[in-house]
Amino acid sequence: MVSGPQFRKELQRAKSTGFNRRNDSSNLHPGGNDETSPLIGRGNFEPPPEPFHRLRILLGHVFASSESEFRIIRWPSSALVTLFGLLATSYIHVLLIFLPFAIPATLLHWNPMTQLVFGCLSIIPLSSLTDSITYEISLRCGQTVGGLLSAILASTVEISFGIVALSHNEIGFLQATLLGHVVCSTLLGLGLSFTTGGLRFHEQEINSAALMTLSFSISVATTSTVLPTIFNFVVSRFGERTDHDMIILSLALGIVLLSIYVLYLFYQLRTHTELFDEDEPGIEAEEYDEPTLSSWSALLALVVVIFLLVICWQSIVSSIGAATAETHVSKAFVGFVLIPLICNATTLFTTVRLAQRDKLSLVVDTTIALALQILLFVLPILTVLGWIMNCELQYVFGMLQVVCLLAATLTMALVLPNRRSTYLEGVFCLALYVIIVMTMLEFSDDAGL
Repeated sequence: MVSGPQFRKELQRAKSTGFNRRNDSSNLHPGGNDETSPLIGRGNFEPPPEPFHRLRILLGHVFASSESEFRIIRWPSSALVTLFGLLATSYIHVLLIFLPFAIPATLLHWNPMTQLVFGCLSIIPLSSLTDSITYEISLRCGQTVGGLLSAILASTVEISFGIVALSHNEIGFLQATLLGHVVCSTLLGLGLSFTTGGLRFHEQEINSAALMTLSFSISVATTSTVLPTIFNFVVSRFGERTDHDMIILSLALGIVLLSIYVLYLFYQLRTHTELFDEDEPGIEAEEYDEPTLSSWSALLALVVVIFLLVICWQSIVSSIGAATAETHVSKAFVGFVLIPLICNATTLFTTVRLAQRDKLSLVVDTTIALALQILLFVLPILTVLGWIMNCELQYVFGMLQVVCLLAATLTMALVLPNRRSTYLEGVFCLALYVIIVMTMLEFSDDAGL
């Protein structure tokens, strides 16, 4: 995800702590009510303890040998302390208990439904770990290089899924999942944020300096993505076209969009950084400014997590056909709804927490940036990789998916220019997303992904 350092810090805090009293927006209104006063929950919030706080202290005493002068003692002890420190950053990492089952389920070819369930449950904590490791790496590289690495590495989960899906020739399933990511991050992300924030505040303002730039970018990216589908629909009925022509068109479009993405990163990280890195007024310096992992530890952890991600995606993709046939649920529903929810679980939770603390501008910027990351980077790079792997990944999507994508983009275009939000807009976004989910649930794979 293309997100600024502010959101990356908020993401780590949201995973590891609850409301922080000094940052809670309810404390900004000590007397009287105004239009930004909370509607619900005006009381003080006691910050809950850090996950596994006492256990981490105990572990520090047990492995005090990490300070030993003997390397044979110091290195293993230090590695264990670092590993547990990384795992203990979030309660969601408890779901890693399913990982030992997901790996043999894939290697030993267990029941397809079992593979799918264990694979999905394991992806959630691995996605969270990817965010944490990416954040650690970006802290050691400075703002510009760190932002660039964060933009690239933050798509590790989606790109690893795409490569596995391409290797299994699950093109339709991959296309549905990528567009589902965009719809999930926009409609569901904004809907949850507007609703939960609106229940605490009468009205919230969106004071994002980059809002118009991001809105225009997502409109261009969406239009570029759906035009080949419309072209294919028209030409296939009123003219002649070949698959080779669509492959060449898709490859050319992917290269153009990747070029736009590079220019967008240059715009964000070099020439107009002030638009994307605005600090919240009245907020003290944030935590998590110092890296806790060494460079080699972070890189090694990233390699291990990517390896585990590939195994889990292998479990999901290889079992999706038999599992959906057994449960009578279409691949379209799993790809368009279920997989995006799993991958974006941590980000959705973070955006809700930020909305409850009246940081809606940061939520909107991050939501649009996540959609741009899929349309301008992940989808084009997988198109190029598909051409290299001799897989025909084309910019030809199902018409239902295109309509859902256009509906999500149109909803953003109508809601965001007002620069104000209430819970009603959030309810409307959630209602539209629920309608899309119900439609996909009734969708049949025989109709074509």
